[in-house]
Amino acid sequence: MNLALILHALSVNNGVSRVVLSHAREFSAAGHETHIYASRLLLSEEDKKNIPHNVFLHRFPCLRGSNRIWATPFGALLPFLNSSHDLVISHLLTVWQDVIVMHNDPQPVEVEKMSLVPFTIDRPRLRTKNRFIRTFIEGKRFAPERYKSVVAFSGRSAAEIARVYGVPHERIRRIRHGVDSSRFSPAWRMARRASARSSLSLSSDELAFVYIGDSWKGLEFAIKGIAAACCGKKSVLIASGPFHGEQFSALAGELGLKLICKNDWSDIRDLYSAGDVFINPTPMDTFGLAALEAMAMGLAIITTKYAGVSEFFKDGENAFILECPWDTQAIADMADRLWDPAFRDSVSCRGAELAAGLSWEKPARDHLALYREIIEARQSGCKAI
Repeated sequence: MNLALILHALSVNNGVSRVVLSHAREFSAAGHETHIYASRLLLSEEDKKNIPHNVFLHRFPCLRGSNRIWATPFGALLPFLNSSHDLVISHLLTVWQDVIVMHNDPQPVEVEKMSLVPFTIDRPRLRTKNRFIRTFIEGKRFAPERYKSVVAFSGRSAAEIARVYGVPHERIRRIRHGVDSSRFSPAWRMARRASARSSLSLSSDELAFVYIGDSWKGLEFAIKGIAAACCGKKSVLIASGPFHGEQFSALAGELGLKLICKNDWSDIRDLYSAGDVFINPTPMDTFGLAALEAMAMGLAIITTKYAGVSEFFKDGENAFILECPWDTQAIADMADRLWDPAFRDSVSCRGAELAAGLSWEKPARDHLALYREIIEARQSGCKAI
């Protein structure tokens, strides 16, 4: 097969990019030619050397604003791509593709969920009903003639796609993510842990929590919850993501919590290596790849039932799952339980064992099986797979 994978920007420190690159490597190993299209190619020369010979990188044109890059207009070019590739698989908000890979909840679902969250700082304006362009494009992309299949990463996400856009269940394929155990492992974390913590000036007796993502994934609640814990004064929260750190640093300072906001990681695994606990009290997430990667690295996990990845986990056994993302007392209680090294190690060891069995090979094979079905249906003249 000749496959086109489309995403916003390609960077090894971006979750969607790691999904696309992992798929591309598995597709390459199976003998398929893969073309990755992105508005920005942010790979180092060393990263590029690790790209398989039959994986090709392309940069597409986009519109640039003061603080934003509009990659969506590239959707207009997809009919041209269709003529040169067997399938177009879109990890971006586009209007014409063979396979839609849903990394975000549908816009109406985001509005619905975010309206309930009691943010007091940095309210996520980009998750509001005012996103008319995104709403318009989503409506277009889910017109029956504009796609063949939709990939959802969790049962919850699949149900919401069906509910909001009326996508027939036979057109939705649920394929959960895996994790690259050759890159994300407890052994790698132990080898890099001392240097990673030293680079952040962390002392050996500090409990380090790691947060990754936009602020709407619960950064405010992570700060308040950890600060309220008995272990809060001996803890540090390391936060990395596309948010303005000043407001959160001020909040942490008021509550007496040490907060480190750092985005310039040459290797995201160093961030995991510095940490003891991964925390994302998110009110919505189609999956939450960072939680699975952190688990594979040997960190204990605090997430919520709204993260698709939680469908893998058993609360209190290999992870902690919040019922309410903004329940800061529950976060504080979890933090205090994880202060005990023996208990934390028992939880993280069970988590690492679970993650080690969730490789990228199976989801990649599931994707390829879906693509073959679509191509065979097209060749036989069927309208749907």
